[in-house]
Amino acid sequence: MTNDQSSIPGNELLRLAEKADGRRGIAQTMVRVQDAQGTRYDVLTDAELDALRETGAKIEALVTVNAVAVQPERAARAKETVVTIKVPGAKVRTYNASEVDALFLTESAVQKFVLPYYARTLTLSGYETLLKRYFGGETPAWALIHFPTSQYDVLDGEV
Repeated sequence: MTNDQSSIPGNELLRLAEKADGRRGIAQTMVRVQDAQGTRYDVLTDAELDALRETGAKIEALVTVNAVAVQPERAARAKETVVTIKVPGAKVRTYNASEVDALFLTESAVQKFVLPYYARTLTLSGYETLLKRYFGGETPAWALIHFPTSQYDVLDGEV
């Protein structure tokens, strides 16, 4: 998303906050980036900033982000919790609760919660890929898993 003004729109702040929160425990900085695409805001790690600088982008650091990791006692309990999903016609998949943020098991949950979230956080092509994977696959999707780094996986009937 580009913005050539000195202010940050509210919907852009929401996207930045969700990205930062999705990468809890990782050192990040909110920056204003100026390059051939125009001016935009992002939340990036030091490695991501270094890679962007190599492209010749002008980067202005705005604020350090303190996205706190999960509390240790909660993380310990999550490591003990295991979720197993058996998709008809496919292999059994098992996840530690500490590995995933959420499991969406119904189409209505995906439509109400997942699609609006990823519409704000993915690029247009990334969002189209999500839609194709969930709704347009050869076999029906049974669930969608959201990982703490704002990544996802679609569980379908494929082995």
